[in-house]
Amino acid sequence: KYAVFWHAVLDSGARPIHLARELFERFRPERLEEADGFWKYRLGVEHGTKNAWIAYLTDFTAQRIMELRERGERITWYGVKCWFKRHTTGTYERPDGKPVPLPLRPKLVRKFAYNMMRRCGLDRDIAMWLNGRKPQGVDPEHYLDLERLADKQYPRYAAYLSKLRNALAARK
Repeated sequence: KYAVFWHAVLDSGARPIHLARELFERFRPERLEEADGFWKYRLGVEHGTKNAWIAYLTDFTAQRIMELRERGERITWYGVKCWFKRHTTGTYERPDGKPVPLPLRPKLVRKFAYNMMRRCGLDRDIAMWLNGRKPQGVDPEHYLDLERLADKQYPRYAAYLSKLRNALAARK
């Protein structure tokens, strides 16, 4: 059940708390729209510098969210935190010697998503906007332009996620 939450963070790069509260706790099907090979969910969160306008999701994650809703199951932010506490299995050591808790905290998955978006060729402003950050030099009236550009560029990142999931499934 909670794997869907981690997939949503990986897909969208949005702040975990915004996804938990808007996408999972207050899910409204009319906010979910299918785009060209991916899905968009309008979060509409603006809290000072912490924003989440739209969560872009792969088909894989969107299908699992809808299945979760059909079964009548809900994910809450409190539930995610409790799940994480119960399932912490230990740590591993990074090459620089710092310990990292397992499973990975959602904020680390979000960081990974941003870095992979950039590596897949998404413009810096687009990756920042998808992560809920306000790109410097872009006024709020131009966010619609960012959405159009994100619609064109997100399929590159979605293709990367598909390859990543296929590679992980092959290892099992």
